[in-house]
Amino acid sequence: MAASAEGCSFRPEHPWPLHSALVSLVREAHKRGLAALLPEELVIAPLPEAGIGVVGVEDSLLTLLSDGTLRHVGDSQLVVISPEAVASIRRRLLVEDPRWVRLVYRAARLWATEANTCEKKLGTIRSSWGPTVASGTPNPLHALADVR
Repeated sequence: MAASAEGCSFRPEHPWPLHSALVSLVREAHKRGLAALLPEELVIAPLPEAGIGVVGVEDSLLTLLSDGTLRHVGDSQLVVISPEAVASIRRRLLVEDPRWVRLVYRAARLWATEANTCEKKLGTIRSSWGPTVASGTPNPLHALADVR
């Protein structure tokens, strides 16, 4: 999925977009009769950090980070796929069943979209900690501050 989501950046400490995409992949594969193509490692279970997700995703991300498939962007916590890894992963996809590749690509796009939305919302939360709207109700303390 990582090669299909090229250009997507995400934060490993917020794994729910990846869990959501993998759960969607598993459900679509079962709907379309492609369940036999699913790796046995994709076990869906309730998870506290994602609601419902795939067991072992965090460990897989750590493995991909350690082998260089994924890398950190600068000093930030954002992670992207290594450009060097994209070509080899895509070559492996060329020999797979096209119906399976289509499902993987669709799940990767979902992952990229939800990861970008997550990042955008985290940025919005950080920027909106202070008051954003002035109250129309007069506050006696503000009037005292103007006098001093």
